[in-house]
Amino acid sequence: ELDLALACHARSTLPPARERRMRILRRLGDGPGVEALRASVLAAPWSALEEDFARRFGRTGRRAPAPMFEAPLAEAPAAVEAQALRVLTANGGVGWHLENHLPMALFGLAFWEWMFAPVKGAFVNAFQTGPTDLFWPDFFAARQGRLADPLAGPLAPRLRRAIRAKAGIANRLFSWRRAAPEILHAVLAAVPEEDLRKLVRIVREDLPGKRSGFPDLAVVYGPGEYEFVEVKGPNDQLRIQQRLWIEALRERDLPVRVLRFRAERA
Repeated sequence: ELDLALACHARSTLPPARERRMRILRRLGDGPGVEALRASVLAAPWSALEEDFARRFGRTGRRAPAPMFEAPLAEAPAAVEAQALRVLTANGGVGWHLENHLPMALFGLAFWEWMFAPVKGAFVNAFQTGPTDLFWPDFFAARQGRLADPLAGPLAPRLRRAIRAKAGIANRLFSWRRAAPEILHAVLAAVPEEDLRKLVRIVREDLPGKRSGFPDLAVVYGPGEYEFVEVKGPNDQLRIQQRLWIEALRERDLPVRVLRFRAERA
């Protein structure tokens, strides 16, 4: 029912509706329709994933490769993150397997007041760990002008105050068991203020799309010395969400790379 599918997706204002319309139009052989919709998406993308799809759908060419280095795999694949941390900190430093809990925690703490603002309809029971419209397109617009922009002033002090005041209070975006206060304080001590701001801005620009794909590890070697590292086993490949996160970090000159383990032949 391709005609019906086109009509249904055309009524949606959320991704991946336009992606699916492009796929259907291509299946129907409507090249001009695909290109018109592609131009519409690129002019005003609803998410980074949608924009990436529109740029690459039906086109040839490869992405720029992610910065990568290799290490021998000496243990079972299930322990690759722990082994990666040992490799990375062999000459000093400390790291944690945080994945998306790190950027979501930084964003959630910075925008805590925005998340829990008494916006009409945002909370319908006492057990919500976030507003109903958290991932809606108008989340920020619904609060604009009511609250001060957390990125307008010093960010690191704001985050430290939020950690002290909110530690242990449930937040839909992250887990305190993974992003523990002591870990967050260690990250704040190592990551420069402007880099923290860049990281939170990446999340703000595409909150729904940035909930997955952040590099596995955060590693700090000292004040101002840190990196984010995605870990891959011998046969693993980067997922699209991981590629988009890596590209977003590199565009802002934030240190990121991929550690790929290679299987050693017996």
